[in-house]
Amino acid sequence: MTTSRPLITQKYKKPGTSSAVFFNENKIGEKYKNQPLLSLLIEAGSNQVSMELVDLESYDTLAASSFENPMNETAWDMLSRVEAVKSSKISSSILSRIFFQKIKEEACRLTEDMQSVFLIALACNSPMAHLLMQESVLDLGKTPEKFSPTPSFQKTFSELGFEEWGEGLIVTVPNVSTFIGGDNLAALNALGLTELELVIDLGASCEFFLKKGTAIHATSCESRPIFEGYFLDLLEPLKPGSIVDFEIKNGLYIWETFANKPITGFSIYGLLQLLSHFLQKGYINPQGKFSGDIPFKKVDNQLLLNEEARLYLSEKDIQILRFIRGSIRSAIIILMERSQVDLKDVTRVTITGQDQNYLFGDSLVEIGFLPKELLTKMNFAGQTVIEGMKSRLKGQELPTDSFDYVELSLIRGYYQCLAQAMQLET
Repeated sequence: MTTSRPLITQKYKKPGTSSAVFFNENKIGEKYKNQPLLSLLIEAGSNQVSMELVDLESYDTLAASSFENPMNETAWDMLSRVEAVKSSKISSSILSRIFFQKIKEEACRLTEDMQSVFLIALACNSPMAHLLMQESVLDLGKTPEKFSPTPSFQKTFSELGFEEWGEGLIVTVPNVSTFIGGDNLAALNALGLTELELVIDLGASCEFFLKKGTAIHATSCESRPIFEGYFLDLLEPLKPGSIVDFEIKNGLYIWETFANKPITGFSIYGLLQLLSHFLQKGYINPQGKFSGDIPFKKVDNQLLLNEEARLYLSEKDIQILRFIRGSIRSAIIILMERSQVDLKDVTRVTITGQDQNYLFGDSLVEIGFLPKELLTKMNFAGQTVIEGMKSRLKGQELPTDSFDYVELSLIRGYYQCLAQAMQLET
């Protein structure tokens, strides 16, 4: 990690009644004496958004909020939003306005002192950065993807509808490629990679990073937003009543829910536990088909898991999970091959993303999403993006020119590896 001067600096005027605030030598506003210097640091995920109000002089967090991305009302995944803009179904300015209107509402809950907010910093992937900053999306989503770096976009408050807050700047953290985004760079910034450490970010897409020597080898794969509790009808974001564990004991179904509340749906943690149990009992085969004497009622080729909550499991659901399993497993295999590192030599596996990821660490291995060699090496870091953004603003930034990005679809034999990795096993 290299160290440079802070990105936010002040130049005081005589006799010290005010100061000019700069971002990277560019003036962004005037701060009066005793006025706070505040920032909104935002992790703009595809489906979930986290936001903190931060004092830019002490770097203390003053307040925090998290909420569902309002763009979900248009489309659940990022490239679908890009395609909607390309086809003129919606404009990027409308999508941007929808997002920032929600930011304004949440910011008003965090502070009444909007005039002291001088910077809004966004950590997100490249498609999100283009949409939010109303940049062209014409080159995004092509196959094969042009995985080129995206610079830090910068716009004034007035350009993006925050003129009533006064002077200020909205910036994005630079991206390495379309899917290795500023949020990933910020997370790595906070973690500080050690030699042969594998970092896995579980979200609407999955990103993988391995440090070897002076290089960081990286790749990404599709996971759909199941780790955030979306995409499958029986899934939901973790909340009181979400199933987190399951077993069949003495012929009884035993459901464990978050906060011990009545069942509302499956969290991804509970669903992985269910599939692991089904595999061990032989209720589903390696191809994801129902087999054996499953102790659940079948309704229209679906299993009725819980009548009160109307929870159904279909083979289609299992096929989606098989694909994601194969996608993650094959990404790890190919990343290891490209970096010439054996799995047994990986020193640590750090999983970032949702704070509750630790709940299903064992299930990730039991269901085969992660190789068994990694079970004893897993560490769960939770949300690290905003801490990494603070480090960057202080001038402590992970260099981005040491990335070796592996585009899986261009690797010979990738699809054979994917098909093999989709086979379920215990």
